[in-house]
Amino acid sequence: MFSSGMSDNLRLLMMWTTLLVAVPTGVKFFNWMATLWGGKLTFPTPMLFVLGAISVFLLGGLSGPPNATTSTDLFLHDTYWVVGHFHATMFGGFLLPFIAAVYYWFPKVTGRMYNEKLGKLHFWLMVPGFWVMTLGQMLAGLLGMRRRIIDYDPALGIEGIQMAITVAGFVIFLSMVIFAYNMLWSAVKGPVAEANPWRSRSPEFQVPSPVPEENFPGEVQVVGEPYDYGSPEPFVVVMQPAADD
Repeated sequence: MFSSGMSDNLRLLMMWTTLLVAVPTGVKFFNWMATLWGGKLTFPTPMLFVLGAISVFLLGGLSGPPNATTSTDLFLHDTYWVVGHFHATMFGGFLLPFIAAVYYWFPKVTGRMYNEKLGKLHFWLMVPGFWVMTLGQMLAGLLGMRRRIIDYDPALGIEGIQMAITVAGFVIFLSMVIFAYNMLWSAVKGPVAEANPWRSRSPEFQVPSPVPEENFPGEVQVVGEPYDYGSPEPFVVVMQPAADD
């Protein structure tokens, strides 16, 4: 919008209203950090992807304000900086949390465990590969690479950056192939999952895996506190038996 020829007064209004988007984003980050703070963390595949999502979304958030101020956006508009920012926002805000959720709920849905080694290989290929790809895109944009253009001036000196971006993209693709194989193979051949493989205290993990047809045998009653994971009590919910008809 800043490059559309609008008046200076409208540019100022647009800049301030766009920058306000950073406020709820900052609230989300404080929320996530406060949730993790002091926690007894373990690092199976779902947690790795959650932490990866936070790091990538942070990159998307930090690269957003330069697009929201008039002076910087006039330079960055329609460059590969915007492409890198968009990818970081979508990967960190949607794709990586979605993958974390797939790994987390896989045993509850299928009754089988995925292969943890393949899950971690997926993570260590995908997230570092994405960092290389998106940071390369941003750097190429800062050097003058436009988007939606097929040819670029060799004088930009971005051939090495383009190669790194391309290789990182193929690495991300390979990681998704590993992910698909892990999910398909494990759904059929994976070891039988425990009812509660994550030692979760939420109600849905207090029933067998996969979930029975009627979910819970009766009314769910929460008897613990929200932050009592370190307490000696073995449960946080109890299932009241269903009333006889």
